Parts: sequence; structure tokens; C-alpha cells
Amino acid sequence: MNSADRTDRKKLWLASRIMFGVKFDAALWEELTMGVMINWETSSTYQDIIQRGKNQGQLQSKQDDVLELETKKFGPPPAALEAVVRETKDLARLKLFLSRVLDVNSWDELLSDSSPSRGDGA
Repeated sequence: MNSADRTDRKKLWLASRIMFGVKFDAALWEELTMGVMINWETSSTYQDIIQRGKNQGQLQSKQDDVLELETKKFGPPPAALEAVVRETKDLARLKLFLSRVLDVNSWDELLSDSSPSRGDGA
């Protein structure tokens, strides 16, 4: 078997594993494939799935941080403002919100596109 065949075989195995997981749990896959080993961690598809999960986790963490810090400062946000934070999918924008937490005087000011007035001449 040449290396191209091995690569195709690994891709097919990984695709099968992913699709199997749509309908069945991981324990059944392990039971059915016991003794069949493949280094699927090296698959570009697997790596893409992992990276997407990491990105989603970072995004959700930043959303949680913004909401937690501003809630401590101003109290719970109105539902519409919480939705704005939850719908923000730009990590850089969420980081900007976090960097402004100490500089703003309201939820509306935090989420506005204008720079906060710092009162320090900056």
C-alpha cells in the first residue's frame, strides 16, 4: 500500500467516525472498532474541528467575561443588550469591550461604537 492509499484510508476512517457520531455515541464506535487503531489526530479535518471548538470556546468565554464584569459594575443588562453581547462573534470587538469596562458609565456606552470619554484628557 502506498502513502496516498494510507492517507485516503485515514481520511475515510475519520469521516466515518465523524458521521457515526451524528447518530451514535462514542462508546459504541469504540466497541465496534476495538483493535483498529488510526492516528486520526494528525488529520487536517480533525485539527479543523478542534480549532473551531477552541475558537468557539474563546468567543463564549469573552462574552461571559463582558457580561460578568459589566453586571458587577452596572447590574444585570437589559435583555436586548445581553443579546448584543451574545451575538457579537468578533473576538477583537469583545476584547475592546473588556478593555473599556473601567472607562464607561453604562451598558449603552460600553456597547456603543464611539470611544468612551475618559475624563483624563486622553
